[in-house]
Amino acid sequence: MRVFKKQKGPLVTVCILALGYILISALIIFNVEPDSFNSLFEAVYWATVSLTTMVYGDNNPVTTAGRIITMISAIFGIAISKQLEYSKTIRNQPSYL
Repeated sequence: MRVFKKQKGPLVTVCILALGYILISALIIFNVEPDSFNSLFEAVYWATVSLTTMVYGDNNPVTTAGRIITMISAIFGIAISKQLEYSKTIRNQPSYL
């Protein structure tokens, strides 16, 4: 529990970024590919698995625009997870000043 208290700021920031990203991506893909996603929930599911880079292939975009959005989503998923890793690494380094 101490870890959560110590890292509360970065964790809250990453969660807010991830949730915002998931909702925005879901809305965009749902409007770009209405035939591929039967509901907004399916689009949210797609955005979540794309963000976590665990794409299972059960919902696949079929248009070029949809595939571009999928690629961007995967890149953002990697970037957000790496940002959290980076912030932990920086906080754990000794100060030499």
